[in-house]
Amino acid sequence: MLDLSDVLVHQNGVTHPMKLHIKRTQYLDMVRPGDVLEIEADISKRSEKNITVSARVSSAGVAKVRGTFSYEL
Repeated sequence: MLDLSDVLVHQNGVTHPMKLHIKRTQYLDMVRPGDVLEIEADISKRSEKNITVSARVSSAGVAKVRGTFSYEL
């Protein structure tokens, strides 16, 4: 999730964020061997000083993990 969030932030024109804060991570269900994971991320908030990214991991439509990351610009 964090790697995908980094890519998303870089695609939005931020090449060197000053600081990363992992604001929240929730583990919702077990990931088992053989599970095919789908990872999604989107920018949920943006200002001149911060970008907040919400990310999710699911398998077969079942949420496994979600997290929120904040980048200081």
